Amino acid sequence: MNTTGRSEGINSFFDEFVTSRTNLREFVEKYNKAVRKLVRNETSEDFVSEHKLRVVDPLDFLLCHAAEVYTRNIFTKFKNEWEMIRTWKIDEEEFIGDIRIFHVKTRDIVEGYKQYFVVQWNPATHEGWCTCKHFEFSGMLCQHLLKVIDRLDLDRIPEFLIHMRWRKGANKFRYLESLNQSMDGDTEHAEALRHNYLTQHFSQLSCRASPYNDAFVICKNLLLDASKKVEEVVNSTMASRATTLHAEEVALNLHDNLDLPSKLSDDPRRNNLDQLSQMKILDPNVSKTKGRKKGKEIVE
Repeated sequence: MNTTGRSEGINSFFDEFVTSRTNLREFVEKYNKAVRKLVRNETSEDFVSEHKLRVVDPLDFLLCHAAEVYTRNIFTKFKNEWEMIRTWKIDEEEFIGDIRIFHVKTRDIVEGYKQYFVVQWNPATHEGWCTCKHFEFSGMLCQHLLKVIDRLDLDRIPEFLIHMRWRKGANKFRYLESLNQSMDGDTEHAEALRHNYLTQHFSQLSCRASPYNDAFVICKNLLLDASKKVEEVVNSTMASRATTLHAEEVALNLHDNLDLPSKLSDDPRRNNLDQLSQMKILDPNVSKTKGRKKGKEIVE
């Protein structure tokens, strides 16, 4: 929230559900609703990106690869940038050590002069950098880097130039295998990961099996069998936890009862409590007149 862009984004987010007259209690309730709405929108967008194919020329291999890795919105932006590489040309090439240098210029005069950028490319690692710094700023490939990629005739976008936040698998709660997230344990985080993992795979299984009756029957029988086994495991686990908790409570109460007399006799605060309990508490003084007491004058 230190930058202007972040501040404007935060303000636009809060303006949708709070006003200057919103109190603290209403803010918490409305904030929870706004977060739930944000999560729903994100989940819906993830589903569309995963299950709806983009219309791409199958002979445009680089664009096909972009459709595989990018989300729907990011792919649209990438496609627009890819179509604009025709407005650029590479005038000069040179080598500085192992780095290949490309001088990318506009074909036409823009705003009174030709724009000029330098792209550095490492052929060994397929890493590239442009002087416009657009990729470092937004994570999106600039037209100059795309022009160099087209010049090199690459069929796939180098991994170095694919920002993780724009991938289909950027949501860690939906793609746990790629991020090696641990789903073990009784923490809320692990429970959320397990819930999202099951939701994702059940959704995919439902989409695949529902059009075919035979596949539906197989899934139905497996789910009924799995439901019985899950219910047995849940009941057994709950009974075991209840037994363990009861045993811990009994042991704790027994320990407290055994140590209570000695602790009370040795505790100096116990003596003070005994003295206070023997003190006689009197009623407070009651004023017989309202306001100032009579017979006293105010000295100015």
